[in-house]
Amino acid sequence: MTATHTTDPNTTSGSVLYVAFELGWNSWKIASTIGAVQKPRIRTIPGRDINAVIKEIADANRLILDFPDAGIQVLNGRYGPYITDKERNAKIPKGKEPKSLTLQECQALLAAAPVRKWGRKAAKPAKIAKSPKSAKGAAKGKAGAGADAAEASGAAAASMKSAAKGKKAPVNKQEAVTARAAPKAKAKTRAKPKAKKSSAKKKT
Repeated sequence: MTATHTTDPNTTSGSVLYVAFELGWNSWKIASTIGAVQKPRIRTIPGRDINAVIKEIADANRLILDFPDAGIQVLNGRYGPYITDKERNAKIPKGKEPKSLTLQECQALLAAAPVRKWGRKAAKPAKIAKSPKSAKGAAKGKAGAGADAAEASGAAAASMKSAAKGKKAPVNKQEAVTARAAPKAKAKTRAKPKAKKSSAKKKT
């Protein structure tokens, strides 16, 4: 891969990304590198997908240095350049040009960096809060049950007291009325035969 470029003395120097395309009808290949010594990054994307091209170039621009044999990269991050080996991330010392780092310097910085903690702690299950209506209903139910139990115990105590004193249990009013009315009806039915005997005597 060969490339030519000119340097403008009025602009600040920075990393250069070299990009080459292999265009097909169904797919495109994009090869990119930041220098002649660096191994090219090759990706295949759908043909004529401009958004995929833009994304691939943006991802390639993150790469400053690549040491594929050691699995170490120097990348542009959100807070500036850093060194990574997918297990540790190391900051680059101030005043040090990221592109001038050697493999030995990157390994030394990574050895002093802490191991990355993957994932997040599992969130505790949230407590289900009872609605005010359900809480009030439960309180009413408990109060009603308590009142019923107190009523039943009071009635049981009263019946026990009445049994101890020898008092009869109160009779229902309707039952008492029917009991009193029954003998009168029997008396009337018995009085009819007497009336028949008296009438027979008069005829004779």
